[in-house]
Formats: sequence, C-alpha cells, structure tokens
Amino acid sequence: MFTLLIAVPSAIKVFNWIGTIWRGNINYTPATLFAVGFVSLFISGGLTGIFLGNSALDIPLHDTYFVVAHFHIVMAMAGGYGMLAGLYHWFPKMFNGRQLNNTMGYIHFWLTFVGSYLIFWPMHYLGMTGVPRRYLTLENFTTFNGYEDLNKFISIVVILVFCVQLLFVINFFHSIFHGRKITVRNPFDYNSLEWTTPIEPGHGNWPGEIPTVYRWPYDYEKDGYAFIPQHIPDSALVEKDTTVRS
Repeated sequence: MFTLLIAVPSAIKVFNWIGTIWRGNINYTPATLFAVGFVSLFISGGLTGIFLGNSALDIPLHDTYFVVAHFHIVMAMAGGYGMLAGLYHWFPKMFNGRQLNNTMGYIHFWLTFVGSYLIFWPMHYLGMTGVPRRYLTLENFTTFNGYEDLNKFISIVVILVFCVQLLFVINFFHSIFHGRKITVRNPFDYNSLEWTTPIEPGHGNWPGEIPTVYRWPYDYEKDGYAFIPQHIPDSALVEKDTTVRS
C-alpha cells in the first residue's frame, strides 16, 4: 500500500521537474546532464516500484534481481547523479573560482549514464525470470544456467563504470589546484544569490552589507530579460532585452 502511495508525491515531483525544463533554453553542462540523468533514472527506477506494490506481481518478483535493480537504480544511481550534479555546479564556489574540466565531465556523464542502464535493465530481466538475489553463485540451479553470460556482462560493466568514477576523482583533485578559473562572478548566468559573491569570497562571503533579495531565483526570460539576479531591484531594469550581469 505504502509503495503505491509514495508514487503520488513522486509523480508530482517528476512532472514538476519535466515542466521546469520543458521548452527551456538549456545549457547542457555536465551539471545539467547529471541533473537530467537523475530525472531519467528516478523515473525508470520508480516505475518498477509500482510493480512491487501490486501483491499479484510482488509474489513472483519478491527477493529476485528485480528488487535489486529497482532499489539501486533509484537510491544508489539516481541519488549519486544528484550529488554529482551539485559538485559540478558549485565546484567554482567551493574552490575559489576553479572549474572542473568539461571534456572529462562529459566523458564521465555519458559513460556512467549508459553503463547505469546496461547494469540495471538486464537485472530487471533476470528478476522477471525468477533469478534470486543474495546468492553467491547460481551454478547449482540448472534452471538459471543460461544466464551466466548475462551475469558476466553485468559484472564487466560494473567494473567499467567504477573505473569511470576514478576519472572524476582525478578531474576533481586536479581541478582544485590547476582548474581553469572563472573570470566573472556569474559565468553561467544564474539568478541565485550565491553567484553574487566575489570569485574568491572572504569572511562573511559578501564584502560590506548582505545583498537584498527582491525575487525568487527562477525568473528567466521575464520582461524581456534573459535572466534577472535576485539582488537586482525592479527599478534597475530599465532597458528591455538586456542581460543583467552581476
């Protein structure tokens, strides 16, 4: 029952996310890709939870690889994508204007994204055929002898996806000291307040008084402006079709 009920707020959030990016002028940075990848994995993994909430289907699927795939594609992979999106997004704010290498970021995303589905979609299939979880080996089950190659394939992809994460680790620590520095406070044209701080903020983040907030952080393409930072008052918005840069 609760498995089905959780689908209601989850669906509301999914439509919220899709509606937010619908027909938007999106800049597909590595941070954006990981955010969109999170939505993709959350949807595909969450939909399989509806199957497990139906008792007629949960009886044959319970304690199989289907449960493993459903749980980990949502809680492990989707959750990890959200954290990676945040790291790519706020990295310049964390390390005095240094940026992660975008080329390595794109490689990191696409190999991880494709690998995620190559791991967990076959697991859903194994679960639907009745392959149980929590078994070290299935060699004593003659029924499942035909799935040995598929299990090996999943294991190889897991190893490859893990190695790709080492690429991110290298990118992360190298960029802390040698990453390209941003030259303006708000290089990505974001509205939110953290991008109004100096590139290398000191104590208290802002020199002098804390900025006044005039609006929420999502006023894009409004009143002829591409974006309007939160600290810019309406009285300063004089000319139309002019981008305001903090």
